[in-house]
Amino acid sequence: MRWLSLTIPARSEPGDFAFEPPAGTAVSRRKTAPDFMELEEAAQATDMEPKLPAWLPPGFVFESVNALAYRGATILHYRYTDGLDVLSLFQAPRRTRLSFSAGAVGENVHIGSRRARLTLGPDGKFLEWDSGDRFVLLGALDAKTLARIA
Repeated sequence: MRWLSLTIPARSEPGDFAFEPPAGTAVSRRKTAPDFMELEEAAQATDMEPKLPAWLPPGFVFESVNALAYRGATILHYRYTDGLDVLSLFQAPRRTRLSFSAGAVGENVHIGSRRARLTLGPDGKFLEWDSGDRFVLLGALDAKTLARIA
């Protein structure tokens, strides 16, 4: 779909924005309940201490965290957003192999004195490293910014 022209009147009525489903369409109303956790709940759901980045790019804020079952372990999935872009940070027990970028070509990089792996996948850039636990940071930001977050 594309717009060829758009005219916005100086004044509009609330009814101008009322949704009218096509005749014969069944409409079901359902509220979705978020499954997000508080950080304290996340700490109780796993043996790991939740670790948040000390720095985020300007505009990014912590949105939520979830505990997920993954290959016999419980991992934490943190979400950060600036309202447009999203960053996902996964924290897993050290011995858990996270394979978000399976088959993608990556390169070894350094985060301070730690070794890390930067991979460009179909869903963005993956930065993987160990720091007591195993971490994977996924986002569309440039590699230098991802490394600074890590």
